[in-house]
Amino acid sequence: MLIALDTEFTSFQEPLILSIGLVCENGEEFYGELSPDSQQGQARLIQSSDFVKEIVSSQFGRFQNASYESESSLIIAASAWLEVRARCGATHIVFDSEHDRELLVSAMYSATPDWANSAVGQLAWANVADAAAVAVAAEAYETELSKRAQSQGISAHHALADAAALLAACRRLARNT
Repeated sequence: MLIALDTEFTSFQEPLILSIGLVCENGEEFYGELSPDSQQGQARLIQSSDFVKEIVSSQFGRFQNASYESESSLIIAASAWLEVRARCGATHIVFDSEHDRELLVSAMYSATPDWANSAVGQLAWANVADAAAVAVAAEAYETELSKRAQSQGISAHHALADAAALLAACRRLARNT
């Protein structure tokens, strides 16, 4: 099973998770964001770069039941979603920034240590940033972002839109190789 991962985080200098998008090749999706109204969410937004404050956080609040009061509750939900899919067999998680994998894995070990200890090593992780830059894959990426903007009102730098676009790029590249 192929799953695309994207996270949005406070800044490159001191990255802390703000949101997680996971999109599975069978169409299932997980999206969760740290509530900007929660104490932890407010603190993280204060720590965020100007870019994140302007572009990323302005896209929060677009999905019902996607807001979490703490990073821990967000990670527990994302881990539970991943656990169900991992039970179905070999699970490959693709991402386009090492920050995505590092932030998710680190948070999983903190919030769900038992599951993380047994599962993280069994998941196959692949950084596909270079592959996503190939012209045909980049076209699929941009097309998916456009679809998400029209259908859901989300665009680049929204974790769910970026994960869906990454999955589309990987699928296109696989068809053309």
